[in-house]
Amino acid sequence: MNVQRTELLDTVSRYQIGVIAICVAINIFEAFDLFAMAYAAPVLSQAWGLEPQALGIVLSAVFVGMALGSALVAPLSDHFGRRTVMCAALAVLAGAMFLTATATTVSHLLIYRVLAGIAIGAILPTVTTTVAEFAPDRHRNLCVGILHVAAPAGGILGGMVALALMAEYGWTSVFVAGGAVTALVTVLALALVPESPEFLLRQPDGRGLAKLNATLARMGQRPVDVEAASSLLRRTGSTGIRGLFEDYPVAWTVLLWICFFCVIFGLYFVNTWLPQVIVSAGLPLDRAIYVTVIFNTGGAIGVFWMGLRSRTRGLRPMLTVFLLSSFALMAVFGFMPLNVTLLSVLAFFAGIFINGSFVALYIAAVRLYDARSRSSGLGWGIGIGRVGAILSPTVAGLLIALGLSRGLNFLIYATPFLVAAIAIAALQSPRLAAREGSEPS
Repeated sequence: MNVQRTELLDTVSRYQIGVIAICVAINIFEAFDLFAMAYAAPVLSQAWGLEPQALGIVLSAVFVGMALGSALVAPLSDHFGRRTVMCAALAVLAGAMFLTATATTVSHLLIYRVLAGIAIGAILPTVTTTVAEFAPDRHRNLCVGILHVAAPAGGILGGMVALALMAEYGWTSVFVAGGAVTALVTVLALALVPESPEFLLRQPDGRGLAKLNATLARMGQRPVDVEAASSLLRRTGSTGIRGLFEDYPVAWTVLLWICFFCVIFGLYFVNTWLPQVIVSAGLPLDRAIYVTVIFNTGGAIGVFWMGLRSRTRGLRPMLTVFLLSSFALMAVFGFMPLNVTLLSVLAFFAGIFINGSFVALYIAAVRLYDARSRSSGLGWGIGIGRVGAILSPTVAGLLIALGLSRGLNFLIYATPFLVAAIAIAALQSPRLAAREGSEPS
């Protein structure tokens, strides 16, 4: 009996694990580059005499670039390939980090951080899509979760490295180090990461079939003939933003965009302003960075937990709980006394739920959209989220300049998590409710 093939990848081989490991390394160093300015901010603002409003604009610059990169550059990988766009963006990011270290004026700093942001914005969706498409469907949530453990891991690494480097060499050394490791990981990606199997499968007229079978052979997977390729291609449709609205319910994309905006608005307040807010409240810089590292430590656990448990519990109900918990912890954090132990405990649990919510949105986009529009769906979601990231540090700088209390600031930034919880509860897609590997098409 001829059984129709329903999955391109049946198992996980050492080769696939190696590709995913390189993608994790990419995400670690990309996160290091993203967080670098937040860690350098207290030293930079003192050295250059920057007011909170000006510092907020500097911190927001990278997110302007990320919005552009996610929405405009990342979707190109649906046309030109995940590997091509990812490696090009990595090379640009390495150059932008080196340039940031040479900046002597705020205007130069803004230009270089926007350029870095464009590269980061292109990397995040393409590396996530690459990992998702190198993993069998039943392991996809877990693999994407493992990938995004790298973001808080990069934050932890960034905090430790930044503290050591700035004490000896000043704030510019953080960006030199970031540029060097990003250049190294670019070479690794070019040498060892092939094109995504699902992208090759969807090339018109079978152009990618020979390359696909060569990649499948390296992974120890079964080859694909023309008939099997046709059965694996569920349906044709548009790519880019047009496909998101023509081929899927409009509510899926709109509600997902609301979630991305709200979660990233709240998350990047913590990522960019937490060290500065704690220093301004009276604690020394090393204690402020310590609390931030604890937040990212909790974040690594939350990301892994989300990837692991959402496989069996369903993504939407678990994400709703995480978002409501994020709202509660953020609201409480701002009213706590300046006790390092107490702040660290709250930061740890806030890191679990906030970062777990963040990575769940990546998993949601990967599961909602098929391969033909996956990078576009993820890229536009992240791009909309980056609008929140652009506004978040700038709004925080204005609120702090107005003299609002620490408690009120955190309460304001807790509210978007409540809005996101309502939006995700309303996103009624069986692809998010079902267990991994069993959701309907």
